[in-house]
Amino acid sequence: MVLGSANEIKQYLDGRYIGPPEAAWHIFGHYMHEEVPTVTQLALHLPVVPKGVREEIVNASLRCSDLWDDICVLTLNLNMRLNTTDLENAAFPNFLMEVGTNPQEVVHLLSIIGRCQHLNELLSRVYPQLDVTNTSTPIFLTERTILSARNDDVNAINGTALNIFPENRYTYLAADKMSEDDEMDRSITNRYPNEYLNSLDPTGLPPFKLELKVGCPIILLRNIAPKDGLCNGTRMMVVRCGSRIIEVKILTGEQFGKLAFIPRISLSPSSLDFPFHMTMRQFPVRLAYAMTINKSQGQSVKFVGVDLRTLVFSHGQLYVVLSRCTSFDRITVLLPEEEADSTTNIVYPEVLL
Repeated sequence: MVLGSANEIKQYLDGRYIGPPEAAWHIFGHYMHEEVPTVTQLALHLPVVPKGVREEIVNASLRCSDLWDDICVLTLNLNMRLNTTDLENAAFPNFLMEVGTNPQEVVHLLSIIGRCQHLNELLSRVYPQLDVTNTSTPIFLTERTILSARNDDVNAINGTALNIFPENRYTYLAADKMSEDDEMDRSITNRYPNEYLNSLDPTGLPPFKLELKVGCPIILLRNIAPKDGLCNGTRMMVVRCGSRIIEVKILTGEQFGKLAFIPRISLSPSSLDFPFHMTMRQFPVRLAYAMTINKSQGQSVKFVGVDLRTLVFSHGQLYVVLSRCTSFDRITVLLPEEEADSTTNIVYPEVLL
């Protein structure tokens, strides 16, 4: 269950304890009733297992929990995200069910889903008049996003969008350093100088060189003040760029429209990422014209751009990216030139609920 920015299923998997997340799963994790056409088997992202093969990823899923046999099965019969009263949308739930449950490797997109073959065209459809001053408002930004499977593609899209947006650019450089223990080891400090640390871009951390403009969307990378709506995954709009603090306006959740202040904090990447420990002092945000598919789970927007130049590589990603939008005529897909109307899909039937 994803409530706002709190992914309860992930919290359970990370914490390995029985509590509210387990109770939520008793309610929301179940086999769906096949007689109701608007109902699909619950398709979820699987846990991220670094360099894991399919068997390892499946074994890490909640479906393989020792408690699974004790879970009560309930039935949901209404897709609350979709406007199923719209006749043109009637085929969308069935299409999503096919994408989420059919292990067929190739999916043919519905004809009403928009297509394009150039990034600038995708940006102009999802963010029209981005190059016009005062276009960027909280409502405008909260209603749209672009999704991609890979971090590198997301960074490239965000950089292109920021270049188009006509405001002054503010640049913030991080302060990277080794942990105190590693600094004592000369063999490590000589092998990994500060210039090397600055060149790294660890997953889940802000970039060393953070570039922002007033009015651009950003996403928070850490839980700063959950009660005030400042959670990991919260989307925000930059209101003011100061030297020590960034003033933002919250774009999601119950705190929508509320002003907040984001300070620099110390962050550390996972110890599994590098053969040393490092600390970064930076604003815990990234640009959010585009975001990864994994980061988007639990969010609904009116206009979605989907970058499929790089194919999805994990179970459920295509389902998640297509189901973020409330109507399939507001989805635009960026496809490789050689693919006109189809794309790759990955489904692990053994983990479907």
